[in-house]
Amino acid sequence: MSFIESMARDADDPRVLTYDTQAVRDLTGDVRTAAEDALSARVRAGDWKAFEPAAELKLAHLAPDLERAAQSASAWVRACALRALFALRGDPLPTGTTTDPILQGLDAYALKTSTRPEAIPALLGLLRDPSVIARVHASEGLVEKLGLTPFQAQRPSPLQRLSMAIASRLPSVWQRAASELHALLGAVSRGHDPIALDLVYRPGPHPDVVQRFWAHAQVWEPFDVATLRLLDGHDRAWVESVLNGRLASADHHAATALAELAPSGWRAALEDAALSVGDRDATFTRLCRDLIA
Repeated sequence: MSFIESMARDADDPRVLTYDTQAVRDLTGDVRTAAEDALSARVRAGDWKAFEPAAELKLAHLAPDLERAAQSASAWVRACALRALFALRGDPLPTGTTTDPILQGLDAYALKTSTRPEAIPALLGLLRDPSVIARVHASEGLVEKLGLTPFQAQRPSPLQRLSMAIASRLPSVWQRAASELHALLGAVSRGHDPIALDLVYRPGPHPDVVQRFWAHAQVWEPFDVATLRLLDGHDRAWVESVLNGRLASADHHAATALAELAPSGWRAALEDAALSVGDRDATFTRLCRDLIA
């Protein structure tokens, strides 16, 4: 089956997300030209399955068509077009002017995969982006570019905790994590030693309490706040982060434990949780309001 025939076969197949260009790469002469012309026609017609294959084959003349597709009302078409443009242009740095969450995420992804040194300060800025996709790409990109993957892979590492918190839907939670990450990763980018910045997990004097907490975190039951008060340092930071993370799931026990432990920012976290959950769980929302009062 020729490439042109395979495109016709796959065009309406929902299981196929992009056309396979492997057969085209071995073609030459008029047959190759015909295959590329057929693919180009599909790009110009707005067939999003043809966008990334066009970039793979380096069909630079289709850039204007992809740019038009990037303005589509469809978020999926925009995403496909932007990915193709990033691949086609090699190693771009986005302008950062878009307010579209889909495009913000793609901008962040382009920076994450960029090899240019100026990508690092741009990624640091994206740690504070309202788009959770942009923040996660920024965090992942910085960890990789700054050589911090071994620090994040260690369990339970401070970088793991902050990476989890920056993906929160609650503004007070992710904004605080973003500020902390920005300071730490910014310092590493300026040559500071990650170990001196306290990026290596330091176990506390109560490993039994920590072990019970992690086992308890798998179930939805009241927390033993009295024993959690014994924890400090990295262990206490992890407890608070897990409790904050469970607020978005309307965990009544997490809200109660957080209020009893009363870490910095707990009122703002409960307020954000009440706003986020709203009528989906009126009992949880009322509990948050009562705990704040």
